[in-house]
Amino acid sequence: MNTSNDKLELFLNAISENLNALRRNIEQETADRQEKELQIACEEAYAMSTEYLETEKRKVRLQINSSRCALETELKHEFAAARESITDEVFAEAAENIAAFTQTPEYELFLTKSLMNIAGIYGRNPITVFFFFSDLQRVKGLLHCLPVNSELKTDTGIILGGLKALCSEMSLRLDDTLDSRLKMQKQYLV
Repeated sequence: MNTSNDKLELFLNAISENLNALRRNIEQETADRQEKELQIACEEAYAMSTEYLETEKRKVRLQINSSRCALETELKHEFAAARESITDEVFAEAAENIAAFTQTPEYELFLTKSLMNIAGIYGRNPITVFFFFSDLQRVKGLLHCLPVNSELKTDTGIILGGLKALCSEMSLRLDDTLDSRLKMQKQYLV
């Protein structure tokens, strides 16, 4: 009976070893599968977190760019307003200085030179000279510099001083007013 017990014991040991080997294989396969699934899950989590971070970075960049653009626009408007204000102040002061200039003997010399230049351009053709209404006496004194049949007229469009001239025979109009000179300077600076 020993032999039958021994055989039974050997048989059971063989089955037990076989089951242990199968269990170890199953445990190893399970551990390998778990490790592989964990690695895949980690890679997916890393990819998702990287994608999330990139999306968040893009959002932050867009928000920063949007804020920067809004600030730049605001600063440009402020700069333009400040520039316009300064320009207006400077040219208002220039207009005051020009008004003071029109009360000097140099202004009378300016009108004389202007009228001589105008007469030189038109030659002997009769011209109409337009002037600032308060310059009537000054301009009347210069009438002898003009060609025959020329005439003098006031122009309400002249605010600071100077002369305009028109020759209908030549279809040529000249503007040598202090207003136009100041306006050209303002356009040049702005």
